Amino acid sequence: SVAAKVVLDRIDALIATGRADNLQLAIGLATAATQMDYGSRIGTINAVVTAPGPMSGRHGLLQVLLFTGEAISAASVRQGLDEALAKVVGQQWRSQNEWWVIGRWFELLAFTDAPELMIDAAEALPSDLKQAHNFDRVVTALGHADPGAAFKTLLGLAEKIQGLEATHSYPGALVHIGSLEAAKHLMSLSFDPQSTHISGHGWFSFANALTAMLIKHPSVKREFLARVTEKRDSLAPIHARVLSEIIDQKDVISLLQHCDPSGNDPISQALEHAVGELTMARHSIEGTNASEREPADLSWLRSELFRVYLKHEPIAGFAAKLLSIIDIQRDMYGRPPSEPRHPDVGSGAPWPAIGGRP
Repeated sequence: SVAAKVVLDRIDALIATGRADNLQLAIGLATAATQMDYGSRIGTINAVVTAPGPMSGRHGLLQVLLFTGEAISAASVRQGLDEALAKVVGQQWRSQNEWWVIGRWFELLAFTDAPELMIDAAEALPSDLKQAHNFDRVVTALGHADPGAAFKTLLGLAEKIQGLEATHSYPGALVHIGSLEAAKHLMSLSFDPQSTHISGHGWFSFANALTAMLIKHPSVKREFLARVTEKRDSLAPIHARVLSEIIDQKDVISLLQHCDPSGNDPISQALEHAVGELTMARHSIEGTNASEREPADLSWLRSELFRVYLKHEPIAGFAAKLLSIIDIQRDMYGRPPSEPRHPDVGSGAPWPAIGGRP
């Protein structure tokens, strides 16, 4: 635009003088120009970013460049971070409120082409600033950055900052990254007996994150199911909850053999919850954030459960209980037209059992 051209020409003239006071004026003008139609004059704006001098006053300009979709230099952001860190560390007395001066540079660094530069910077922090809660926004930023580099950076930060994996933002960032490696890492954390993230206020968000990742990556889900059955006698509550959210009809049958016939173990309880959820399908309503539920066809699952029931094996009673859960849901919400009332009419066996439901 004409206005942008005038501003950009003025910036060129100010930068050419090499004076510090003119640089400060150029920074303000460049921040404004970045929000205009600057056409192909990005070089003029970048000249302000790379001009010699302190970087601390250019944070706003770098942030606006990022918002407009332009690439920002990792070296420039790291310079600003080092300057901010030196200023804060050099103070004889400081409070936690000083963190924002440093933290905002860490957040910008997440969106550069070298976010891993923040790892050694984090290691160099004084102990009173190297706190996991200070990095909540940084971790969230990494979740929206380039997945490959962001995941490696997250792992590096977790090695340097005690308790980072236990923060509310850590599992959420892994979900946003969404890679296979991130899913495996999240699953491994859930089985780590030394981890503290699966207790307290972060339990629910961690469980939701792990559920989302296992649904997205079937291979990791299979590994999770295998580990769950291995540890069925010492299954953690978080695994029981996740299990109830991720299993499908085929999983119900395969896990049935790992249940306690009495139905009092975590896997059995997870199956009961999962079967109840499987009876209803959720469909998003186009153009809204709402959804609607309708009965889902479980003909195959009911048939397989009925066959187990007819074998009179120790688990038969529990199979009948799962069938009854489906029937109760049908009584409440209706039956899909494609699903027969009897689980397997060809068997000739009655259902419900003579004398009522098990």
